Amino acid sequence: MRYVLFWRGSRSVPVAEASSRLAELNERVAFFAELARELWACGELVAEQTLAGPEHARWVLAHEAGREGDGRHLGRPTLPPEEAFLVAYWLIDCDAPERAFEIAERVSAAAFFSVEVRPVQSSSGEEM
Repeated sequence: MRYVLFWRGSRSVPVAEASSRLAELNERVAFFAELARELWACGELVAEQTLAGPEHARWVLAHEAGREGDGRHLGRPTLPPEEAFLVAYWLIDCDAPERAFEIAERVSAAAFFSVEVRPVQSSSGEEM
C-alpha cells in the first residue's frame, strides 16, 4: 500500500533565527538524507521531493465561462494561507499503515513537527 507523507515549515521563524540555528538545520538535513537512503535501499521510498519556498508559489483559478482572458488566473490562494507551508513530501510503499506511521514518527522526531500521513488512492477511489 502506498502512503504520502507531508511535512510543513513555519512561516513564523525569522531568517535571523534560522541562520543562527544552521548547525541544527544541517543535522536535520543529514538525518533526512540517511533515512531516505535507508528507505530507498529497502524499496519503501518511491518518490521524494523538497519544494521551493512559499514565496515561489502561484495559485491557478479557472475563469468562469464567458470571462475574458486565457481561461486561468494567477494570483493569491482562494483560502487564507496558514502559518505553515508545505516543505516536502515522500511517497512510500509499505505493507501496513503502522509502518507508514513509524516512518512518519522518525521524520517528525527530526523535524520537530507533525507529519501528515495519507493513503494514496487511484482515480477510482481504491487505495493503492
